[in-house]
Amino acid sequence: MSVSLAAKAKPAFFSLNYFGRFADRAGDLVCSSGNMLRHRLYDMDGRAQWTSAGSDDTTTETINAGLWLPGMQTERSPDFLAILNHNLKEFTAEGSSDNGNTWDTTIYAPTTEAVSNTFKSFAASAMNRFRLSMLKTQTANAEKLVGAIVLAALNFQTAEHFFEYVPEPYLDGTKSARMADNTPRGSRMMRSDASHFLRSFFVSWLVDDADELQRFRDLFFAGEDFLFMPRPGDEQADLFLCRIRPGTFQDPYFPPGNPDMRKVSFVVEEVGRA
Repeated sequence: MSVSLAAKAKPAFFSLNYFGRFADRAGDLVCSSGNMLRHRLYDMDGRAQWTSAGSDDTTTETINAGLWLPGMQTERSPDFLAILNHNLKEFTAEGSSDNGNTWDTTIYAPTTEAVSNTFKSFAASAMNRFRLSMLKTQTANAEKLVGAIVLAALNFQTAEHFFEYVPEPYLDGTKSARMADNTPRGSRMMRSDASHFLRSFFVSWLVDDADELQRFRDLFFAGEDFLFMPRPGDEQADLFLCRIRPGTFQDPYFPPGNPDMRKVSFVVEEVGRA
């Protein structure tokens, strides 16, 4: 199963990001340079970039990480890779099923990449380690830049009858004070893309297929965070770590009394951590 990135493609739901903070906490995320910025690779804020230190087009920089649950390295079977906000031209993304002794899965190895957001669907492959080897940049001899790495498994991509997509207002904050001379002063707090609950979306589908209805219910009853791509063909860089807001999931008959159609709706909210 692979995600469709065609124009007007329907929303897609993925697993958690297997390239995550648990490897870093275990000391199992290592960059050949720029290691102090390694947390930017998994914080889901593509604007904050990891950068190499002293690199050029003759230097191969590497990012090497195990795939972890809390407290243990584990095998995963991803089928989707996203490298966000990068400047890479020639690189190799690969996986290992034996902790890096051999790199038996080549996910993607372009030599003339010209985009800043790379998305690659591939055959699901069991692996417990991931490596990104970077040689050339799109501007020759620049430092390598990567905003975020996502390695995940597609859960499902909805079919037809996508009914509503209503982004809620950004969650930011303001504060103001009146000075001694009676002039007002104010400031605005704008959270980053990786912050908790910055973004949320009301979404709904008209569902007349029992299997698809069950996929939505499974997503809800699992009670777990997931990656959500609301517009995979048009806004591919919008890839959020989300959950279903408690108390918002509904699947009534639509219209009332029609046993063949349900309106599945809920609020997806960004949880802002990887």
